[in-house]
Amino acid sequence: MAIQQSSNLGTSVRTRYRLRYEEGVEAVRTYDQLAGVLQDTDVPRGSSVTVVAYSKLQPRPTTAVGSQTADFTPQTMTESSTSVTVDFYNDGLKAHDKAKLSSYLPTEEAYAKLVGENMAETVDALARRQATQNGIQLWKGTNTTRATLAQATAADRMKAAIFTDARAISGSWQLNKYLDGTMMCIMSDEQFADLINESSSALITRQGYTEQGIKILLNWELATLSGIRLVVSPYAKKCYGAGAANGTSVSTTLNDSAANAGDTTITVTANTNIAAGQWLSIGTAQTGDESDTTILTEPVNVLSVSGTTITIAGQHPLGGLLYSHADGATVSNAATVYIAAFGGPNSLAKVYDKGEGEYGQLVGPKTDGMADQWTSWAWRWFGGYGVVNKAWIIR
Repeated sequence: MAIQQSSNLGTSVRTRYRLRYEEGVEAVRTYDQLAGVLQDTDVPRGSSVTVVAYSKLQPRPTTAVGSQTADFTPQTMTESSTSVTVDFYNDGLKAHDKAKLSSYLPTEEAYAKLVGENMAETVDALARRQATQNGIQLWKGTNTTRATLAQATAADRMKAAIFTDARAISGSWQLNKYLDGTMMCIMSDEQFADLINESSSALITRQGYTEQGIKILLNWELATLSGIRLVVSPYAKKCYGAGAANGTSVSTTLNDSAANAGDTTITVTANTNIAAGQWLSIGTAQTGDESDTTILTEPVNVLSVSGTTITIAGQHPLGGLLYSHADGATVSNAATVYIAAFGGPNSLAKVYDKGEGEYGQLVGPKTDGMADQWTSWAWRWFGGYGVVNKAWIIR
């Protein structure tokens, strides 16, 4: 008897779900908006792409006065270079057909959208790491290290003065802007709330917009301040538990071998100082650069406490944990640190393979198994992000 081999479904099926995939990508896109595409290198080869720039000639009004008897001494042109690292990225999911047959929901469309969201979150994280780990740092409070910052400290909160400083710096350093002279700031909802609550910026909402936001250019854009477009995104950088310790400290770990995504209760080693209404972070605090581990660190709100069993509300679509966490994961109520990134449409450089596409490729649905019982959905992308001029990123 001939054995049926795994095979791709028709391209018409893949095209059918491409729209859902791209919807997932567009819904997430945040830091990618800081990136200008290097058009002359859109088919990269090797592990990096070199970006070359010429230095300006020196203005010298006195020396430039022309002589009638001697030629002038010409200047020497110099060039500098930096590079953007590129790589191949892929991820996806594999589902059993029983999930589709048992569900009343359009699972295949959901799979395509979930894979698109995962592609965008993964690739946008590459841009986020460049935007929040490089550039000029602005500190407007008395605390100037991540571990000492606290949202409860008024001086550490987002304020209008940061915007005026960023605007001044961007002009001096000739940061690339939009045609109307604006730039952008990517921030969290919490930072936006602080800005609204500050008396000097109480009228910020919808400032500069008319006719139901017709001037909006960017994904997640809500307002403008000092000629800066405010991109208020749930994907803006947050370092949960990386700030100052709370006065009534919670410092324990999960004692739960099955703390799975969607769970509405967790078990901790000790419940010292844990009370209803508190905000806790679960996972590794990001004290330095972002990693795949710190991305999974998440906040939860304590609803009730019964011994070491804590009932929580989280970011999962049904209200529980957004991600699964290992036994022994850190549970803390230390302050969260929020990183705002100021820049323009070319503050980052983006490189991608033209054949693979800016959004990569949706691969699948692909079936395999003796009974064709599994369906795989995946994405693939080849490219990378880099910072060409670190003065064009302010954070």
